[in-house]
Amino acid sequence: SDADTLISWSSRGPTADGRIGPMVVAPGVDTVSSEAANKKNGSCGTVLMSGTSMATPATAGAAALVRQYFKEGWYENGSKGSGSPVEATAALLKAVLLNGAQKISGFKLYDNSQGYGRVSLYHSLPLQNGGNEKIKFMKKEETIENKKSKVYEITMGNTEPCTDLRMTLVWTDQAAQPGCNRCLINDLDLTAQVNSGNVLYPNGNKGKDNRNNAERIIIRTSNLKKGDKVKMNVFGANLNLKEMDFALVAVGCFGDVHTGPTPAPRPETPQPSRKPVLSSAPTTAAPTPQNEAPPVQGCVDDPELIFKFKQKKRDCLWIYTQKKGIQKKICKKAKIKAGCLAACGLCDTEPPVSSPTGCKKAKIKAGCLAACGLCDTEPPVSSPTGPGPDPCKDDPQFKFGKRTCKQIRNKNKNDIQGLYDTCFQFTNENGW
Repeated sequence: SDADTLISWSSRGPTADGRIGPMVVAPGVDTVSSEAANKKNGSCGTVLMSGTSMATPATAGAAALVRQYFKEGWYENGSKGSGSPVEATAALLKAVLLNGAQKISGFKLYDNSQGYGRVSLYHSLPLQNGGNEKIKFMKKEETIENKKSKVYEITMGNTEPCTDLRMTLVWTDQAAQPGCNRCLINDLDLTAQVNSGNVLYPNGNKGKDNRNNAERIIIRTSNLKKGDKVKMNVFGANLNLKEMDFALVAVGCFGDVHTGPTPAPRPETPQPSRKPVLSSAPTTAAPTPQNEAPPVQGCVDDPELIFKFKQKKRDCLWIYTQKKGIQKKICKKAKIKAGCLAACGLCDTEPPVSSPTGCKKAKIKAGCLAACGLCDTEPPVSSPTGPGPDPCKDDPQFKFGKRTCKQIRNKNKNDIQGLYDTCFQFTNENGW
């Protein structure tokens, strides 16, 4: 089998909402496989086959071996039983496979043909006497809160045995609504810096990735030397949950690993609604250029905005780490103010939600609050001292012509977006 051959009928991405797809590929062209017993002589044999029937079990088998690696205590020096048994999470398994995936010839990384590349356990996990024992593997499985950061610093060793340093962040996101155009519910960000230099972004982007729930950064060892300090920063950019579990892995020729001081919490600012935007029917999106950051939606920071401060390139994420005085000074500049809305604390309100088509008149809106989807908050909960105010509801006596609020609501059933706006409301505690 030619491991770098991509067959013509292999599925191509991206996904309907523009995420990277496929995520990985595996050998599946002219692969030697077992053949059932021949009716004439009753003996089993082998046969050359191509397709997902070959590539899929190869990937599933690789995932099973990764699970066994942790279960049998091969982590972290690559010999069985040297470490404590670990029950690998789905996020950890995925992070390991994506992190070591290798580029196949004739295609670009993160494109719509190979995604993160060809699965390669040799480049994913070290094994004693396996020919790759000089690489080091690091894993962190932790939890992060919204607008908080966790920093991990590694010190590079002798970089000659390695071609690159790889780091991958993966989290198991919540399920989105069917037909969503932007399906990421919880957004985490991975960035890296070498010796506090320029910020490096994942997945071949020039800015943050707010579309995928897997982010990888590759640094060539030609750009590294022994003793260099590489900081990996995980940031809870926009969470629907109170906190989010994640898996972070790294492979390369490095020595010590330290958990750095957690930066001061970034200022709390109202975040854009986490409600996925509905389309009339799922459609196949046009391929998104993978060298560009995904488009900005809602009141968020522009991932492509780069500006200079004290002769160094900075971005919106950097603003969060600064003291209020510096933030105020930076955010006075019109370009930064316009591009870093959340970082500069300028997200004052939620984006307007369209009302159902039958609720365009002010009189109807006032009388049919629930039917028109205008109940912006959850009903107040009764306190020990007595019940709270009346919840947001329709006026039972209201009529517009001969129509009641119930009839207006029924009329809106054909308005998919309007009905969705009416029936789903977001709260910080309970989500949708």
